[in-house]
Amino acid sequence: METLKNEIKNVIDSTDIGISIYTLLKNDEIRKLDVESKSLNELKKMFIDYINSEIISDQDKSVLKISSADERGNVIYEYDLDLTEDFTCFSSLDENVPLFNAKHDLVTDIDALIIEIGNNDKQILLYKNIAPISIIRRKEFILGIKSNERFERLNQELLKITPNFQFLKTKSNLYILELKALERLFGFQEVIKREAVLGFDRIKNYSVLENPEVLEELLEDISFARKLTKINKHSPIFRHNIPTSKIIDFCSNFPAVKGKIRFNANKDKILLDTNISKTLFIKILLDEYLTSELTDLHYSTLAKDEIQ
Repeated sequence: METLKNEIKNVIDSTDIGISIYTLLKNDEIRKLDVESKSLNELKKMFIDYINSEIISDQDKSVLKISSADERGNVIYEYDLDLTEDFTCFSSLDENVPLFNAKHDLVTDIDALIIEIGNNDKQILLYKNIAPISIIRRKEFILGIKSNERFERLNQELLKITPNFQFLKTKSNLYILELKALERLFGFQEVIKREAVLGFDRIKNYSVLENPEVLEELLEDISFARKLTKINKHSPIFRHNIPTSKIIDFCSNFPAVKGKIRFNANKDKILLDTNISKTLFIKILLDEYLTSELTDLHYSTLAKDEIQ
């Protein structure tokens, strides 16, 4: 977390930083918003205040690799998987980006904003999804105050900008603040499925299963695919090359697993013949069953940090 905070503070604590606002349109084209200077300064302050409040000053947040995402909350994810073509929007911002022009660009076609904060030497980029509710269309009847007592209709399209955002890009890393937004956008599910295939191949090659094909059938399930991705990248079983005999012994004796996983006739491979056994086996590969050194009590955990 300190690395992320330092990367951000290195930019926003500088005295000579500015802000630029870009729009990502529904056709994937990028436009720069020409915003008058007073409003730009107010937007810069709004986003920096939000960053300070939600990231810099938050002592409880932690950073996890996206490939090791678990069930804990209050987390920012560092993206460590393959980047899809959709992420090229972050590298397409330069002086050649055309201005948003109402003659041929529509406010209703804005899918997202990319906010660049910094100077010529260092920047951070924020990706903010624009929901339909943030756009007030011309056909809607909106009243604005003209004077103390007089209202009149605002006959124009309006864009409401709030300080929250989904992704943050520094010079060296991409961080995800809203995992669900990533799953909806940027072809992330296809990335997860590709990584999951690698996880499945790793399990199959470990030769601990009698019937590994039953896991292959579940690759299209995105929730299961995420677990296989985590296994491929971070399984302690594979990292420490735990012998299959030790895995068999664990399945035969650990209280939460004993009697719920069956074996082949030779008792040297696991037979996954129920949904429960599949779930338990995945948890075993993620080393989610623990025993307290102090109390000898056994636990099942969904989130843990390895102590070096």
